[in-house]
Amino acid sequence: MPFMEMTVVDDRKEFILHWKADQQSFSSLCQDFGISRPTGYKWVERYKSGGMENLQDRDPSPHEIPNKTPPKVEQAIIEIRKKHKLFGPKKIRKLMETEGVYSQIPAHSTISLILKRNGLIKERKRVSM
Repeated sequence: MPFMEMTVVDDRKEFILHWKADQQSFSSLCQDFGISRPTGYKWVERYKSGGMENLQDRDPSPHEIPNKTPPKVEQAIIEIRKKHKLFGPKKIRKLMETEGVYSQIPAHSTISLILKRNGLIKERKRVSM
């Protein structure tokens, strides 16, 4: 008989089936599956809220980034750089401050990252001695 391979999702489904059968205590069920009780409760809550499909692995990345620079500000930075080709992040920030139109002005390090991400800053060649 070939070796049966079980995925984490299969393990979760098996856990729920045993939990629904209600043949042993929750603590011993979690111990048999090698998980903590909080993890067991988490799997049960997921099952209750969305059925077996809800036991699938979830994407660990956040759904929103609270400190992300607004797209309008990012676009303004790109437009300023295209208009003034020699301006660096510090000058762009200073220009944005003097114009006074922008409610959120990012730090010059953030401006630098935005310019690099959009290909508006070229990497300098290192000089070896």
